[in-house]
Amino acid sequence: MSTLTQVRFSKIGVIVAALVASAAFFISGSFAHAATLSVSPDSDGYRTAIVNAADHLLAQQNSDGGWNWYGTGTSDGNLTGVTALGLLDAYKLTGKTAYLDGARKAGDNLKSVASDKFFAPDIVFLANLGRVTGDSTYTQKAADVMSFYVGSANHICTSGCSAQGLADYYHAAPYTPPNGSDEWSLVWWVEAAKETGQDSLGADLAT
Repeated sequence: MSTLTQVRFSKIGVIVAALVASAAFFISGSFAHAATLSVSPDSDGYRTAIVNAADHLLAQQNSDGGWNWYGTGTSDGNLTGVTALGLLDAYKLTGKTAYLDGARKAGDNLKSVASDKFFAPDIVFLANLGRVTGDSTYTQKAADVMSFYVGSANHICTSGCSAQGLADYYHAAPYTPPNGSDEWSLVWWVEAAKETGQDSLGADLAT
């Protein structure tokens, strides 16, 4: 495992102060960037690190399919999609069905959640889960939620989200200095738009 990858994701873990979130970021981040970091996904050290992190995610998953901050026991919707992506990437690497089962459990949880309670990583996760499993109900839920945010008033945009509306929201308080703008969330919206066929929105956000 690349030292750069280890440092990057251990720092994320410190920032969010949650082992669950840091394990998910570690899996998805190292999985996505293995080639650019000259890390071989076939190496024993790489696979062992991914398996250990994914096993931790499964151990921390709640019965409703979600995860919680700080050991509170109550699932927090802000963690579901971004954490489950870690399990899904671990399944792609290892083929271990327990990881896919955990991802499905999270996906089934999200299918019951109202559209206005979603976060962009949830949309990305459901679209990916639908593609991996071939289950169109996950894909459709992702598309429906994205259509809701684009076409309806919501907690982010007063009359449906355009690229400018999303940018204005994530560049305003509480994301203004000294905290800085929330580019991280905007990147997730770019990915969500791409995954759900909202190509023009994704392109506008990316520019």
